[in-house]
Amino acid sequence: MSNFTFDPEKHLYCFNGRKVPSVTQVLRTVGISPDYSQVPPGILERKRLLGVALHRCLHYLQERDLDADTVDVEVQPYLEAHKLFVKDRGFKVITIEQPRCASLGGLLFGMTPDVTGLIKGEPFLIDWKSTEGKPEPAWAVQTAAYDNSLPVPGIPPFHYRRASLQLFPSGKYQFKEWKDAGDIEEFKAALFLTWKRINRGFEPWRES
Repeated sequence: MSNFTFDPEKHLYCFNGRKVPSVTQVLRTVGISPDYSQVPPGILERKRLLGVALHRCLHYLQERDLDADTVDVEVQPYLEAHKLFVKDRGFKVITIEQPRCASLGGLLFGMTPDVTGLIKGEPFLIDWKSTEGKPEPAWAVQTAAYDNSLPVPGIPPFHYRRASLQLFPSGKYQFKEWKDAGDIEEFKAALFLTWKRINRGFEPWRES
């Protein structure tokens, strides 16, 4: 969509000058996102900053231009976890963090999938996570929104296998593949409800 713009600082997607919700904003609006309301704000902010730094480093790492001397000591073990994943699975990158605007049922939304690539010759869409604990069901819906809105890969099975990759401060990782075809229907319903609220004046981008 050529009339699409993205402001990374504000995490704001626009189409034809009109703001559109991101995938994460859609999930939060309808209550699908994980509930962190009981976590102290200071801890949440620290984890947010860690996530931003980690994503930036992973981006550069995939592009083979990461300066190891600039990596914060707190981020380093997460990068080691990712390197272990690449070694174990033989992951080969195709695309990294490409913002785009998409549409489902005529309803627009913005998204920035973390990475697509190949594992044993099959195309995968992978979302990076730095949170600990069990994989969140919301991640399945998130990856379904991404997968449904990306160009179809030109190799069998002609769709992306979806997964979340949790990277831990121990230097280990957890790889969770999502296979429920109904995940995209959940996102479609959430997107519909979000736009109903937007049309009544709600602004999900202000909640970020």
